[in-house]
Amino acid sequence: MDNLEYLAGLTALFKTYIGDVLSVYPTTWDPLTDVRDTVSTLLTHYIFSCPSRYLAQLISNTNPVWLYHFDRVSVGSYQVWGDNFKYCWDVVCHGSELIYVFDSFGASHVNESAVELLLSQQMVTYWTNFAHNSNPNQGIAVPIQWPSFNNASKLNILLDVPLSTESWIPEYCDFWDKLGYFF
Repeated sequence: MDNLEYLAGLTALFKTYIGDVLSVYPTTWDPLTDVRDTVSTLLTHYIFSCPSRYLAQLISNTNPVWLYHFDRVSVGSYQVWGDNFKYCWDVVCHGSELIYVFDSFGASHVNESAVELLLSQQMVTYWTNFAHNSNPNQGIAVPIQWPSFNNASKLNILLDVPLSTESWIPEYCDFWDKLGYFF
């Protein structure tokens, strides 16, 4: 995708807000530059990450909410995604966490490392606790407390090795929250 296609797409999607979007997701404007990485980042933030956080902000006023950010590229990504999705061999693509959540490395004939097996076991524990107790921290002991999302800290768990907590991409999500979501 070149810069002219990028500009056309932004114009179609964001109309009068195109300048605002370009200020946050700029490109070099070299006509030979492929801007698919920028487009991928923008769409990931706009369609998945930031609307999830926005919804969590609304729901967390009355109900507990737990958000996660999965950020682990599997050593067997090429086995999961195959030749048609080589882009996902080196980055985390939508759905990459499912093989961990369902501990399905063996059933999927995917090689896993000891670290990935550990992460999978930790994720299974969180999901099992949530299914049984409506709280990922209650039940089987967990390595770290998964923070309940709130509007003050906006924390989520980062599912990678080691596990940690974070407030993921606040500068981008604050931008989209102010601009609005146009679906």
